[in-house]
Amino acid sequence: MDFAKIILLLFLSQNIASVIYAQVPQGIPYQAVARNGQGQPLASTNVKVRFSILDSTATGTAVYVESHSTTTSALGLFTANVGMGAASTGTFSSINWGQNYKFLKVELDTTATGNSYIDLGTQQMMSVPYALYAGKALNSYNDTLSRLKIGDYYQGGIVFYFLQPNDLGFTSQYLHGLIVSPTDLGYATWGCNNTTLNNCNSFDIGSGYQNSLAILNQCYDSLIAASLCINYIHDGFDDWFLPSSGELEKLFLNGYVIGLNMNTWYWSSTQTYGPSGSWQPYYANMKCSCPYGYSEKFSLLNVRAIRSF
Repeated sequence: MDFAKIILLLFLSQNIASVIYAQVPQGIPYQAVARNGQGQPLASTNVKVRFSILDSTATGTAVYVESHSTTTSALGLFTANVGMGAASTGTFSSINWGQNYKFLKVELDTTATGNSYIDLGTQQMMSVPYALYAGKALNSYNDTLSRLKIGDYYQGGIVFYFLQPNDLGFTSQYLHGLIVSPTDLGYATWGCNNTTLNNCNSFDIGSGYQNSLAILNQCYDSLIAASLCINYIHDGFDDWFLPSSGELEKLFLNGYVIGLNMNTWYWSSTQTYGPSGSWQPYYANMKCSCPYGYSEKFSLLNVRAIRSF
């Protein structure tokens, strides 16, 4: 049988969603059919495959090289995961997918010794590696989160709280804590005095955003506290809201760290169970003693926006 020429039908999986689970996979699915020079499948044959990731061009520097030992099926089919073989050059996890084009060179040794590789060609790698690049970005993001502390400037504001197990949204992979705007937004009324609004009575940490939306969906007074926050944009972030009483409490507990004005009152988005006021934490000696009272909705109080991250 003439093995001098091998025809290889190559398939690189493009369905990223099917292989991404709890974390980005460190491998690229590869499937091929090996045939001899007469077009017949190399059935049940021990082979060795060598993959090289080339940088920039089809003849560029190999930033990663690995080999796989495998056996073809009765139809000549074999599979491998690029990135999970025996590496001889570089490490797969260190490939910078976001810099320059990447090309995949494939070589096949039908003797399975690793001494008789035949060059099967090189092709540009497209969408699959960029899922791995996204994984690097995700790892970088998670690393940043692990280093954050109260008082750090991040995503348009100042970190003042990290979610705890009993907080709303704690189990979400997208919610980690709360950020406050760098400055006060000015003084405003709460709005809709003598009117009881629905769905904005929650004290809970994690409820300020829904409280704020509920206020604006029912109250059409202009320039009220909730609207100042919802319409606020800073450093490109536009998902700010008026804190709930519970969130405002945590804000004051770290007030000195974030530069909060501890000598003024701030609105929360938590309405009383009546038509005329909003719940506020009381503060004693510039520290939150955290019983709750309320301020009249027509009062002019300071406004500070927060957002979750």
